[in-house]
Amino acid sequence: MFFRIFFYKLFWDVIICPSKIAKNDLKTFFSTNNGVVILNPMSDRFVSKESKFENKIVIPYLGRLDPSKGVVDLISAFDIFKKKNKKSKSVIQIAGTGSQKSEIEELTTRHNSIKYYGSLPYKEIDQYLNTSDFTIIPSKFYALNMVGVESMMNFTPLLISNSTGLTDYLIDGKECFKFDSNIDSIVSLFEKVKKNFDKHGQMSSDARNTFLNLFSMDTYCNEFSKMIL
Repeated sequence: MFFRIFFYKLFWDVIICPSKIAKNDLKTFFSTNNGVVILNPMSDRFVSKESKFENKIVIPYLGRLDPSKGVVDLISAFDIFKKKNKKSKSVIQIAGTGSQKSEIEELTTRHNSIKYYGSLPYKEIDQYLNTSDFTIIPSKFYALNMVGVESMMNFTPLLISNSTGLTDYLIDGKECFKFDSNIDSIVSLFEKVKKNFDKHGQMSSDARNTFLNLFSMDTYCNEFSKMIL
């Protein structure tokens, strides 16, 4: 990777970065100032918003199960929240695999309100996100996060860590609720969701609009054209 960036510095005028965090990393670690932010796009696969039949607040996680993703902290925080709010309708769903798979499988078996799905086929991801109320992204670091983009594409707002690059492009209380990537902050986040669930409908619409405005293929092509013309 180092040599690749080194040669980019010598032979390329511009290096495209998917977020402000990625651009800052390029400057910090490779001492180059020719990074330009153009957000990664997503082809729009949305067809319709599916109806929920259960009277629950469904909050899924989708991604790798590694320490940097904060999933163990998510489970710990949810456990604390549920002990304080025994009648809460919130449930957590977890899909993915990684180095913490066995640990997370064991942790989830202790909770009636947390379900682990294992690794999902890509063709099932849209339904998984579409039929949820919020998608949670507890990462301790992430340059952008395309799961968040896919979620907004499906009219599903986000619960997103401030440590991800995507959070720079979102407004707290609009298409997301933001939090810090630690247990106390995640507990407070679940309290915030419970108290503000009446905003969910508008947040869903705002999430979809943010996807169309920032992450559609048309937006990407327009931004790319501005750069090269």
